Amino acid sequence: MKNENTNASSHSSTITPYFSDKLKVVSFLAIMMVLYIHAGYPEDTGVDMTIPVFVRNCIPETFGYCAVPMFYAISGFLFFQNVGSIGIVFRKMKKRVRTVLVPFVIAAVLFPLFYVVLEHIPGASSYINSKSYTEMFVTQPLWNILVALFYNSGNGLPCAFHLWFLADLIVIIVLSPLIFYLRKFAKSWSVGVMVLLFFLLPNVKFIYAMYWFVTGSVVLDKLDRIPRRYVFLMFAAFVGMAVFRQVGDVRFWNFHRIAEHTLGVFSMWSIYDYLVSKDFRLKDSAVLSLACQFTFFLYLYHEPSFNIIVKSIPMVLGKNWFGYTMSFLVSPLIFAPIGICAGLFLRRYAGGIYKIQVGGR
Repeated sequence: MKNENTNASSHSSTITPYFSDKLKVVSFLAIMMVLYIHAGYPEDTGVDMTIPVFVRNCIPETFGYCAVPMFYAISGFLFFQNVGSIGIVFRKMKKRVRTVLVPFVIAAVLFPLFYVVLEHIPGASSYINSKSYTEMFVTQPLWNILVALFYNSGNGLPCAFHLWFLADLIVIIVLSPLIFYLRKFAKSWSVGVMVLLFFLLPNVKFIYAMYWFVTGSVVLDKLDRIPRRYVFLMFAAFVGMAVFRQVGDVRFWNFHRIAEHTLGVFSMWSIYDYLVSKDFRLKDSAVLSLACQFTFFLYLYHEPSFNIIVKSIPMVLGKNWFGYTMSFLVSPLIFAPIGICAGLFLRRYAGGIYKIQVGGR
């Protein structure tokens, strides 16, 4: 134990209050981008969707797809923060059972149960995007139900499709001892090793997530050293690649994907430092501070309730280009305060249950 602590201290780095606040604010902004990704609409609506599709492409198709890599990078940084021995890795793995695995299992089970309730409410079927979960629970063998809930419901995703991020993160955490030794011996070259694995094993879906997990653990706290001119050049290159992906012919998709997202994550993470004063403290902004406390809760439980808001707005404003455009633009802004209030209510009046649901956050 003494050797572990000594070794850990030699690899430690101090998270300043500013950096800690930055992690929270960027995470909240990333979950808002996830909401915009999930605020999409069908293109076969029977109306002219030129404007709605253009608006959608400008936000989630450009900036939103960097949100998940950002989450993996932050997760990797936090996991390997002050880790100097394999013993500490195992202790962090044990902690993730409470903070990651338990919330994943609870959210994965509650998602289809919510739909089961909706399926038995007259008139609620118009808000349902899925097959009958009641039928699945009644007719399928237990093993098939478990596979669908936690791994693959037939489309490569669990029933709660948005939880694929946590499913892959759990796999990566299981492999974290191997990542520890990779980082120990390859150091910064471990990022290059992950790039190589990504190109050698393109069909292994968690490899790309693991690339970001490793990359975040290695470079996230070093990106503030990039000169401003290079940060904005990276951002311009990222936007250019995102636009080209939408209108051009991407022949080397894997290379384009990893280059675009790397430019996007690195530049947007760094731009924060040029937009936010080093004196900023999250506690000085009551609204933002409150919102950042519920990032994980919003991620876990924004579906399927968020889908109800997305579908309701065109029903009110009209199923036309204006209704669909407004649905996309405002539904995340409507849902986020509602979700935060729901989380606040649960935390205040069912604190024990809430704490378990969000892994003690």
